[in-house]
Amino acid sequence: MKLPLSLTFLLALSASFANNPADFQKTITETEYANSYDVPSTSAFPFTGKVSSKGVRLRTSPDLDSHVLRELNQDDYLLIVGEVENFYAVQPNPNTPLYIFRSFVLDGVVEAQNVNVRMGPSLSDPIVARLQSGTTVHGKVCSSNAKWLEISPPENVHFYLAKDYVEKVGGPQIIHNLHAQKESLDELFVSLHIAINEQKQKNYEEMQIQEIERIIEKVRSEYPSFKSDIRKAEELFHGLKEHFLAKKVAFLEKQMHADVITVNDEPSNKASSTSSENRSEKLEAVAAQAESPARIETTPEAVLKWKNIEYARYLGWTEEHPEQPISDFYNEERLTATRLTGEIAAFECNLSARPGDFLLKQKGLAVAYLYSTLVDLSDLEGKEVSLVVVPRPNNDFAFPTYFVIAAE
Repeated sequence: MKLPLSLTFLLALSASFANNPADFQKTITETEYANSYDVPSTSAFPFTGKVSSKGVRLRTSPDLDSHVLRELNQDDYLLIVGEVENFYAVQPNPNTPLYIFRSFVLDGVVEAQNVNVRMGPSLSDPIVARLQSGTTVHGKVCSSNAKWLEISPPENVHFYLAKDYVEKVGGPQIIHNLHAQKESLDELFVSLHIAINEQKQKNYEEMQIQEIERIIEKVRSEYPSFKSDIRKAEELFHGLKEHFLAKKVAFLEKQMHADVITVNDEPSNKASSTSSENRSEKLEAVAAQAESPARIETTPEAVLKWKNIEYARYLGWTEEHPEQPISDFYNEERLTATRLTGEIAAFECNLSARPGDFLLKQKGLAVAYLYSTLVDLSDLEGKEVSLVVVPRPNNDFAFPTYFVIAAE
């Protein structure tokens, strides 16, 4: 026998809540919900508003005790559609996902009265609207909980924020244009992520970060209203530059080792000074490119290693400070420098990845690795000193590594 539609629906609904009658009662009888406020329509609305401060809270109702949906960024844009006392009513972005229990929907039509629409696919998520029987809904099954249907915000859904933190910037067309721009910007971000990942897969010699810089500049120039997206793009570019710098350091270290092996493998000829002169020229040429006033009296290999590493860091810095001398680079480093005290000791390690040639000891125990192209640490070996230092990568060794800017 074919059951009537209403009876079929009630049987399905009862089965859905058979294991938890309290949830059924909560869903059906709940009378208070966030958007049960009259938002009068006047000639002053709608308009495009801009958030004037950081951390402004967007709420489910015009009440300081109501649920906080999220904190807005300064310069976020919103469509203001009305006001309730000291709060503005905000129309949600059409892409905001809301949720309705699937048992109340049959063939895209709501089959009960006062069906709750929630912020998330859970009975603990705040209610933001109610739908009546006969309302048509378009949505998709929630990927994280198949008992719920994900839908776009109904027309009667509004969110709220305090009036004091909103600046009127123009009519509603502004935000409609911004929504279109945001879609275009999101597509550009997809291209940006792909381009950055492609660059990270390349060798140092093949990397072309100028291409990425052009995309970042396009974000800045063509989408000035999207401050948070601009910051996000700049952070992505900064991460790529760090990656580029790390590969550059590795490349220069490899070159340095190749130069040292070539120098050491040259045939010895006491009757000729050619080999000795070539060796000196090679070492001086690599060391000179760092423009550093160092006078390290250690092995030529160590001189090359640390000068190449520091010069690579300097080159990375010059991308944002073009044509500035290396002395300015170290002057800026001093601004974030810290002071360490202890005894200098040689670090006996032949590994190419060693993080320093010296140790800093306190009470006889090693606490840090040290290297420098500005201070001759070998002159300070065995002495208690006070050092001005900045952090450097420790290559996964036991202690932190520091570059010594000055010693006292």
